[in-house]
Amino acid sequence: HKPRMRFILKPGIFAVLASCSTQAFSFASQRQCPTVFVRGGAKVLSSTTLTSAETSSSSTTMTAYPQLVQKLETITHLERAKAVLSYDQQVFMPSAASAERGAQMAALATVLHQAKTDPILLELMDQALQTGEEKEPLTSDQARLLELERKSFVENARVPSELAAKAASLAASAHATWVQARATSDFAKFANALQDCFDTSMQIATAKQGSSENLYDFMVDEYEMGMTQQRLDAIFAQVEESLVPLIQKVLASDKGPSMDALHGDFAIDQQQKLSERLVKAIGFNVEKGRIDVSVHPFTSSMSPSDVRITSRFRTDDWYQGLAGSLHEAGHAMYEQSLPSSALSLDTHLSM
Repeated sequence: HKPRMRFILKPGIFAVLASCSTQAFSFASQRQCPTVFVRGGAKVLSSTTLTSAETSSSSTTMTAYPQLVQKLETITHLERAKAVLSYDQQVFMPSAASAERGAQMAALATVLHQAKTDPILLELMDQALQTGEEKEPLTSDQARLLELERKSFVENARVPSELAAKAASLAASAHATWVQARATSDFAKFANALQDCFDTSMQIATAKQGSSENLYDFMVDEYEMGMTQQRLDAIFAQVEESLVPLIQKVLASDKGPSMDALHGDFAIDQQQKLSERLVKAIGFNVEKGRIDVSVHPFTSSMSPSDVRITSRFRTDDWYQGLAGSLHEAGHAMYEQSLPSSALSLDTHLSM
């Protein structure tokens, strides 16, 4: 960022620093991912005994699978409400409200954690898997959803509610601190908050892992299912082999192009109009989104019908604002094209 603070963050850190960093999305659906088996052991996967009130809610008026879907959709809607609060913080919220927003995010994170770890979810999953003459077999998508949600339940249940609330509050306060540090190009102002983010993310990652396997593999799987550190090392080694010599060749050349056209005095309102015109031209639907300004460009999806992008602009450089707008529009167009669903099976994977 200008002055640029660029950090390379390992998987797991993004959950806490999401409000401080560009949100990226890969073009993949969880329907297309290879089968992922739940880690942690068979004992964790068994049903939890429910109270009589909870058991009575699983009445015969509705089969287990539709009941499960209703609860999962509620969780998604809460997640999307959290995304609205986060977007507001980064775009509209007055800076003095940071502490209050942190408290709001922590409270919502507690409610979300309770919903995600409600024992009735596991009970409904078990019931949905039961077979009988009167029950139609699950479709492949339904079976895949149960697999993904069981994995999610097990991992979330390993994280204390207090830790989930702490991470949400920290994300809000760390973003406010980062904005202040960036404005004065003073990394020292942000160093402690960043360390807290790393420490908290490590606590969450360790809690979720629940086994002795490679921690990096476990966390990268959350963003790119089936990916491993070994595979990433091989990919980047191949990229490095080709890219480094090319960069050296370009930098050593005395025939570089003129950069004069990129610099001058460019009115920000005109840059914004041009950016909006171009992102609409490539397919961004403004009826299903917004285009705003923030400290750092990012994309935020509350649903396929509400996908918002931001960029930033400088009077002495038109390329930064335009490139940021087009980049984020690419993410947003993918999000806008996803099915209108509140189930994890139909959402993106990010990395």
